[in-house]
Amino acid sequence: MNLPQKNDLYLLVLTIITLPITIYSYLMGVFSDDIHVYFGVAKIADYFGSFPSNIDLAWESKPLLNRMIFYGLYKIFAPLQDNELLFQIGTKAAVAVVILCVCAYLAREVCKKCEHLNAYAVFLISALSLFTLHVFCIMECEFFAIIGSFLVLAMLMSVSRWANMAAGVVMVGVFLLKGLTGIMIPIILISWCLLDKTDKWNKSIYAIKGIVGAAVVFTASCIVWFPNFVPDNLMWFSMVKPNGLSLVDRTYWLVKESLEILWYIPILCMGVIAFVCVIWDYIKSKEYTLAAGLTGAWVLALSLTYIQSEFFIYHYSLWVFPAVISILLFLSARYGKSDITGVLMVVGFTLCIWLVTSSVWTSGHEGIWGGIEADSQFIKQTYLLDKGESILYMDFGNAAYYLGNPSACRYIAPLTIHHSNPDRDLSGLSEYKQQMECIMNYRGNYIIFSPQWFGVHEPANTKIATEYREVYKGDFWNLYQKVNIGI
Repeated sequence: MNLPQKNDLYLLVLTIITLPITIYSYLMGVFSDDIHVYFGVAKIADYFGSFPSNIDLAWESKPLLNRMIFYGLYKIFAPLQDNELLFQIGTKAAVAVVILCVCAYLAREVCKKCEHLNAYAVFLISALSLFTLHVFCIMECEFFAIIGSFLVLAMLMSVSRWANMAAGVVMVGVFLLKGLTGIMIPIILISWCLLDKTDKWNKSIYAIKGIVGAAVVFTASCIVWFPNFVPDNLMWFSMVKPNGLSLVDRTYWLVKESLEILWYIPILCMGVIAFVCVIWDYIKSKEYTLAAGLTGAWVLALSLTYIQSEFFIYHYSLWVFPAVISILLFLSARYGKSDITGVLMVVGFTLCIWLVTSSVWTSGHEGIWGGIEADSQFIKQTYLLDKGESILYMDFGNAAYYLGNPSACRYIAPLTIHHSNPDRDLSGLSEYKQQMECIMNYRGNYIIFSPQWFGVHEPANTKIATEYREVYKGDFWNLYQKVNIGI
């Protein structure tokens, strides 16, 4: 039975009203500091050589696919780089186009298998789940992992063997975004089983072929172009190991922070309600395997936050995926295609939360990076740094974005040194020694230094104090100039 045309029209109108508003907010929200780091590395990557090996050499803490995404976006929108607003809008708009295409594809494929769902509803809910995220989640690795997961799910549900094979390739990509984002793969498979009741054997074979093919190609690429991939990721896992937190402490902070952060991922509130209702339905109908599967998807998404135990907002954003799946199962079971009440409830509740917590009108982040911008403008105008002159960056990593000078060290931000402390001694790592050696051997004219962030890590601090003098003290960075410069 076809959906009455008037319901299609209602949902189309709802989409036309809500999506432009949320997309506008998404475009106008400021970049988080992490995004400045990623684009900063992309900006100076060409100083390390030609593509693609320069992506491997220009280090930042995320794996290769994340670097490639930002390198590609930077190359496309480099003409706008001197206008922060236009550069931000351009890069985000490109990602928004991808989101809309993926969500439309997901809606089409899901509704072929779930006859009780409406394509407009699936499209709107999945798109809103991303466009309503807090600015500190936008364009993080987890954000791209959600987009990739939506795409994989749609490809797995497709009848095309090529789409099934491509799903395996994208799965490898989801893993390469951060490593830990690989936890999304079993979540996707669970969701596929919950939404698609047809035989999956042949599709699984094609997906495995895609995974194997992508893994072989990437392994060969590591040999030829990306020799630092494995050691970089081993170092990263050493840095993210929870610092001095017991299992009880981690559990306590996870619960505490989750209750606060829940509101900054608006789709989660309705997702949790839908999850409870769907689990209740499964238990009543004695479908315990389905209940265990959906619960497992949420637990796996939660595990990424628990493993990292840093409790940043974006670490929770992977919950968006099981939240959307729970909502779709809820709508399919309790409302069906001919009743849009459930859709209106989900969209309305999500937008109400978004409007007061995460929208551009209430987030309060306008001018948040004004101090950094002032620092960079003063440094560039007062000291007229040669664009080709290498600088030793001893800050969080965002200075390369604002200044654009090449880094004297491969490690644009000395994170391994920064993360090393008595509770987590990293000084034995070869990467720590390489970073410290690069700092100690630096003979250039300028150092960008954030003393509060870097802390005390000898002998680096002594080198700065004896060989350089502070010529500018800003809100975020201090500029140090070589004593007797030019001699």
